[in-house]
Amino acid sequence: MKFELGQEVYIEDSAYPDITLLAWGYINKHRVGSVEWIGPDVQDDVTGRERQIAVGFSDSFPGGHSCNETIPNGYGQYVTAKHLRPLVYDKTVPNIVMPKSINVTKAGNA
Repeated sequence: MKFELGQEVYIEDSAYPDITLLAWGYINKHRVGSVEWIGPDVQDDVTGRERQIAVGFSDSFPGGHSCNETIPNGYGQYVTAKHLRPLVYDKTVPNIVMPKSINVTKAGNA
């Protein structure tokens, strides 16, 4: 799967082994982050080819780190690319404007 810098990604449950227990407490509740660094494709004897992605979050969190200074300290986490899903937004859906107020009266209370 191809990722781009700045792209928003969703972190899957399968990423749990990649992430420290301390950081998982935050990431499990905040699954969306942005790609801040894309590592090289490296050979792993157990799982085959792997690519590490530095994912940044909007808040500092326990267990977060700087990912080799690609993200402010405490705001990032490395995640293997296979555990990330790119978020794609449908820009063809129009904005829905809700009425400012709706007056509702009960029958007989007019």
